[in-house]
Amino acid sequence: MTLFLSLIVLAACSTPSDGSSAERFTLQLNVQGDGAVEVNGSERSTPFQQSFEVGASVTLRAVPGDEARFSSWTGDASGSQNPVTLTMNRSRSVDGRVRAELDRHAVHHPHR
Repeated sequence: MTLFLSLIVLAACSTPSDGSSAERFTLQLNVQGDGAVEVNGSERSTPFQQSFEVGASVTLRAVPGDEARFSSWTGDASGSQNPVTLTMNRSRSVDGRVRAELDRHAVHHPHR
């Protein structure tokens, strides 16, 4: 069984309300499945939203639940490297795949 840890990174350009001219992108994060995600080293509950300056580095780390393991990233990040670092310079969509571990002691093999 494969569970999906879904991260949706949407970049929306905005101007801060304080009148400064620094453009910012918004990171929205959603998780589905048995796991959590750390954003720049801090575990975040979901749904999560935070804005970052254009060009900021954002490090995402999948944290699988006790009975799961991280498998891979898909979308705008790929491969099995965990953590992964994104540069907030455009809209992004990333899925982290978390695979449920089977309890080897719980598998029942009936007699034939």
